[in-house]
Amino acid sequence: MTSTAVETRFGAPLKKTTPVGKPPISSWEYPYYNVYFESDRVIHSVLKPFSDEVPAPAAEQLPVTEATPAPVIEPAPVAEPVPAQIPAAEATEATK
Repeated sequence: MTSTAVETRFGAPLKKTTPVGKPPISSWEYPYYNVYFESDRVIHSVLKPFSDEVPAPAAEQLPVTEATPAPVIEPAPVAEPVPAQIPAAEATEATK
């Protein structure tokens, strides 16, 4: 995911760090998690630990994402076996 996509989906972060090193690594701080970037791409996200001083977020405060349902795959129909047909000329030879 790009940094633009993260900001569009989850909003502006509380704090952004400047990129450090090669490749450049930076992070964005959100209330309950941090997102780490290499250049402009997400490489990891980490939930912050909860304590008595920092209450866990209410369900309505967490971003909601919809999972894509798995496709339903129907089994292929099984054809009934067709008995082998012997041409008439060969059938008379086979029965002799």
